[in-house]
Amino acid sequence: MPNAFFIRPKVIAGSALVLFVFLLDSSGIQAGADEQTIRRLRADFNRAIAARDVGALPKFWREDVHVTTGVGRLLSGRDAVRAAFESIFADATFITYTRTPGKIELSASGVRAAESGHWLGQWKKPDGMMEWRGTYLAMWRKEDGQWLIQSELFVSLRCSGSKECAE
Repeated sequence: MPNAFFIRPKVIAGSALVLFVFLLDSSGIQAGADEQTIRRLRADFNRAIAARDVGALPKFWREDVHVTTGVGRLLSGRDAVRAAFESIFADATFITYTRTPGKIELSASGVRAAESGHWLGQWKKPDGMMEWRGTYLAMWRKEDGQWLIQSELFVSLRCSGSKECAE
């Protein structure tokens, strides 16, 4: 007489496979959600820069954020980065900085992400629209469910539109 509690090996293997696929799929869903969150945060950050809203910027950074500017200047800490933006916004010729993410990669643990892309800075100079362009890499960290910028590295690659580019 068959045991009513006997489970066949094929049933166990099939159930394990279904569970594995579910767990794999749900982690992919979370990674996709985190990537979209970082892209949205970057768009919000770009809008804050365009609006010259220096008060909105610190909410995107960790307290100990590090930024290496396009010309190699190192800014350490939220206050130093905020002060740099205050100085930039005080320049009447400054228009905006735009960061355009190309790729966002999440760590296996889900607490770090690497965002890489291109940036553009624009100034309206007396002799034309000056544009600096380059690439960037940002490290994001997830703390208490919130993504914050840990560090950013900008590399200036070319300038056009003004004689100031030669300086």
